[in-house]
This record gives sequence, C-alpha cells and structure tokens, in this order.
Amino acid sequence: MIRKVYLDFIKNRIAQRQVGWLLKRAGQYGLIQASYFFRRPLCGPILGTLVTNYSCNFHCAMCDMPLQSDKLKQQGLRELNTAEMRQVLRDFARLGVSGIGFTEIGRA
Repeated sequence: MIRKVYLDFIKNRIAQRQVGWLLKRAGQYGLIQASYFFRRPLCGPILGTLVTNYSCNFHCAMCDMPLQSDKLKQQGLRELNTAEMRQVLRDFARLGVSGIGFTEIGRA
C-alpha cells in the first residue's frame, strides 16, 4: 500500500505536467525489481537515507543505535565531516536518487 504523502506527491507532479519525471521513476523502479532477478544492481536507489551522527544515549525500543555506536567506534569508524557529507550528497545525485531522508541521532 502506498502512503498518502507519496500519492499526494505523485498527484502534484502530474498537476505540474512532470510526467517525464514520473516515467523515469517508474523505469527506475522496474530496474530495481529486475535487479533481484539478475542478482546485481541495474540502477541507483530511488530514495536515500543519511544518518548525520551516531551519538545517542537514548534507549528507544525500536532503535539499537546506542549499541551500534559503540560497535562502530570499536571498529574504528567515525562520523563524516562536512566535506564528506557533501560528497555523499553529490554521490546520491550522481546515482539518480530522487529523495533523501535525513535522520539525526540526537545527543541528550
């Protein structure tokens, strides 16, 4: 089932006569589905998510980020600086990502 916000977005694109954009996303979706059959990516993702930091001392039932944060630090991984974040955004654009969700694990 498609969320109402996505349906509203699609309706808005149609109202703006951006049918080409919709056809491109439909083709991309088809390639993503075909990727499963061929067992390799045939295109970039439609949507991306960028976690801006991993520091959190909350213990929400649905999230394991505080536990993962410790593991990431033990593995020597670190948060990206501003230049690296900008490069990730450029990479998303190069891959044809049409939307990016930002999530920040807040510091309490």
